[in-house]
Amino acid sequence: MANRPLISIGMSVRDGASTLGLSIQSIVNQSYENWELILIDDGSKDTTRAVATCFGDRRIRYFSDGHSMGLPVRLNQAIDAASGDYFARMDADDISYPARLERQCEFLQVNPEIDLVGSWVLVFDNEGTVLGRRTGPADHISLCAHPLRGFQMAHPTYMGRMEWFRKYRYDVGMLKSQDQDLLLRSYRSSHFANIPHILLAYREESLTLRKSISSRRMLTKALAREFWTQRRPDLVFAAVLGQASKCLFEYVAIKMGLAHRMLRHRYELPSKDDSHEWDAIWTSLQGAGDVDSRIGRE
Repeated sequence: MANRPLISIGMSVRDGASTLGLSIQSIVNQSYENWELILIDDGSKDTTRAVATCFGDRRIRYFSDGHSMGLPVRLNQAIDAASGDYFARMDADDISYPARLERQCEFLQVNPEIDLVGSWVLVFDNEGTVLGRRTGPADHISLCAHPLRGFQMAHPTYMGRMEWFRKYRYDVGMLKSQDQDLLLRSYRSSHFANIPHILLAYREESLTLRKSISSRRMLTKALAREFWTQRRPDLVFAAVLGQASKCLFEYVAIKMGLAHRMLRHRYELPSKDDSHEWDAIWTSLQGAGDVDSRIGRE
């Protein structure tokens, strides 16, 4: 491994002891080895610290100040602490496929005009059962064709050039939808791409009314601000109306007990190859990610 890592991975965690071990292990298992994981504890009250520090890998840098500041603040701190040429995102309950870093790093090296690259994701539940997959366009023009509808780039799959992240940074006021806000503020002067393959598994949580309302409110703020900057009051109105309609639809679905069914409409059915690949990854992590035994040896 070189003295300075090429890839810095930013991860914020709060009370994530039950899932963090598998997430870290999926990074340790990467085919590309020249990375650092900047793991910032956002005021956890559980055994997150014990899990985060039990791997004995110098590439894992754990930070904790005992406070809860929110995801955008923590991601900006990770960007400031990073020493790599590329910055990658990952959440503490998701799993990176073994070749994720290698493929995204190679893509950015081969395509110097691309600032940020994502990938498709597989969706799974807490038992490791495949629920579906989420895809998206591969090229910048298609990704940004309808900003009012959002950008089909999964936040935990982001990898981009460090100077791009340091230029745009995360808005600390966006406690939800900070990824869409980041893309909205930058898409007109940047170039995005998706690798059209599954490189990360996304753990699907249940949709709650509080989370839904908060996300829609934050996304409305981001959309309205961007389109107002573009002097497009018609799009500001469309954004407010559109998000309000979606919020109402989600409210009714949740109250009627249909939240789970609604979530399933957001992704596609996986192929047999998708499921077989995931089964192999999930099985391999169950043994390698046994953090309880590691903690016991500490």
